[in-house]
Parts: sequence; structure tokens; C-alpha cells
Amino acid sequence: SLQLFIRKNEQQIIVDDIRTIIQLARTEAIRSGLPVILTPLNDTSDWSHGFSLSRYNTKKNHYELFYEHRWNHPHWILEWKGVKQGNHILFSGNTFD
Repeated sequence: SLQLFIRKNEQQIIVDDIRTIIQLARTEAIRSGLPVILTPLNDTSDWSHGFSLSRYNTKKNHYELFYEHRWNHPHWILEWKGVKQGNHILFSGNTFD
């Protein structure tokens, strides 16, 4: 049916977006040599609304936002929680980590 086709298409878009953002975060961490952190927009384990990427600023000693992505897929719930401290994925700027 058309509904099933739409749901499968939305699912593939979300999977592709996740793959792309992980590649972007990893590439930026390696390029800059600084840690990059990927977090959900609402600071919980719910990634359904989108995510943000922040790069560590060594001079200011904190992370600064450099990319934000919002999803518009109201029928999907995407939750993930990390194994260490919370709801983020940290990409090291050191290629040997």
C-alpha cells in the first residue's frame, strides 16, 4: 500500500541521515584534530527531533555548535543512550584513539 511505501521511504531517509551525520562528525574531528560531539536536540535519549554537532574550542574550554539538523518525521521514535555518560557520541580528534 501507499502508507507502507511512505513509511519505508521515511525510514530509509532517517538511516541515510544518521549515516551521513556520523561520517560528517568523524571527518570533522579528524580534520580539525579536535573532539566533536553528536547530541540529540532536546538533551534526552530521544533523537526523534534531530541532532546537533559541536566542536571543542580549546581557547574557550567548551563545545561550540557548528551544525544542527531537524527531522520532520512525526511518526518515528528514535531513542539511543550511550554506555558511558549519557546521550551523546564523542568523536576523538586524535586518529590514534
